[in-house]
Amino acid sequence: MSASRAKPKPKSRVTSKRRDLRKALKPKDPSPTSVQSDSELELVPSEEVSPTTGRHLVNTRGLPCLADELYLEIISYFPAFPLPTKHEPKNIKKYGDRRIVLDALSQTCRSLRRVFLRYRWQRIEVYDKMQVYAGGPTLCSVTSNNHMRRVERDPKLRSYAEELVRQLETVTIREPGLAELVNVLDVSLIQCCNNALQSAIAPLPWARDK
Repeated sequence: MSASRAKPKPKSRVTSKRRDLRKALKPKDPSPTSVQSDSELELVPSEEVSPTTGRHLVNTRGLPCLADELYLEIISYFPAFPLPTKHEPKNIKKYGDRRIVLDALSQTCRSLRRVFLRYRWQRIEVYDKMQVYAGGPTLCSVTSNNHMRRVERDPKLRSYAEELVRQLETVTIREPGLAELVNVLDVSLIQCCNNALQSAIAPLPWARDK
């Protein structure tokens, strides 16, 4: 007499799903050598309350908002180039740091851009020995005794005019809305470039009114 073997019952799909769910929810052992990647790190968000709905608005993309007084305190550590001045300041670098720092802060996030962008483009200025960007070369002196040299023959003097035109084109052509922020224009007009510089200055709102 042959004994018949009982066939194994098929596993229930519900039981299998529960087992997979418990496995997924089981906490993993923390590894002391694990390091979070930059994408996993998050800044502490700052919360604001909406005046219309009363709900908390969470800033998840930018730096936490600070009081305006603290932003002004930060700017005060980077003085602006003195105007007017008869003598060249001794420490030119500290005035150039203001432009570079304001550039960096206004490009960090939307929260800081709202505050620092107005101060970055408050002044259009190109002065002797100015550093155009961080780590870049400095502009030569155009107000010295050799300033009558033709610009076409001196690339250093040409860079002076090019930097001025670059700043003016930024606020008049690329981002016309920035032109309203400009209230200081400090430049030295160079021989053979007067027409080009005046054409770049003309689109400014306060220049059109005169």
